[in-house]
Amino acid sequence: MRTTYDILLSLTVTHSFFSDKMFESFELVPDRKTAFLVNNFKLISKKQKNKWNLFLQTEGPFATTLTSLINKEFWFTFQITDTSFYSITNKSYLPSAGEMLFFDSPINAVVIPEKRKIYSLKFSYTIQHQQRPVNIRVTTAKGVELINDTIIDASAKQKQIDLSTNGENIYNISEDTVPPRNLENEKIFAKEYPADESFYGVIYFKILPVDANTGNQYQVNFASDKLIINN
Repeated sequence: MRTTYDILLSLTVTHSFFSDKMFESFELVPDRKTAFLVNNFKLISKKQKNKWNLFLQTEGPFATTLTSLINKEFWFTFQITDTSFYSITNKSYLPSAGEMLFFDSPINAVVIPEKRKIYSLKFSYTIQHQQRPVNIRVTTAKGVELINDTIIDASAKQKQIDLSTNGENIYNISEDTVPPRNLENEKIFAKEYPADESFYGVIYFKILPVDANTGNQYQVNFASDKLIINN
């Protein structure tokens, strides 16, 4: 029986520190839901130098179609495997303590990272306002409201938040006095195991319909803080 594969997703990573722009010291590790999709659809990932591809089988015993994968979401932990990366990379691509970088972009575009604070799925949110009442809302990236509570007690300094039902994902916390006067926003990533030492960021993919002029190709370009000298 003939077996053939096609590229479902593709990620290319470059770094301006290197004369050839190639950066190979990274790995993509699927989260639990993504690992289930990969196993269920018999997808195969392969990394060669600075390019990572996820393949689907188009002919063979586990053949599937792009249509069956449309709108499926894939989350990968983006791990940096060479510690020297942190000494040669522009600060805009370096998360501070307790932060990660979230990579999300339309197809066929350079992915610009967004810094987000890392929290556990269950955590105590520190209320920033001193005034009361204060309203706290937690929403998903798509704007779905999960929590909308008004705190009246002046002695309450923290709000307990449980996102375990929704799972690992990005969330937004908005806090404002009532009536609204001083909005505060906090962008977070709730992670099951936030203390993972190799955790650098998250790459998000969503399978979109592909026509003749588009493809699910992403690119991350790291900028350097160092001067490149070519002899």
